[in-house]
Amino acid sequence: MSYGVYKVFVECNFITMKFENNIETSNANFFAEDDLPPLSTGRNTEGQIKMCFRATENEFHETIFD
Repeated sequence: MSYGVYKVFVECNFITMKFENNIETSNANFFAEDDLPPLSTGRNTEGQIKMCFRATENEFHETIFD
């Protein structure tokens, strides 16, 4: 039985487009905020992705707990 769920979003620097298929991810791409691909909303919602875009607009971003 699950007692808690943690979700962490990490901002990274782009280094190379080299991608290695693995057990968690089958593909990687870039997308515009207003042109999101179909989402697996049990994992990430449109609101969460938009929150990440907002976080990149400021030098500091406040941690969100809910």
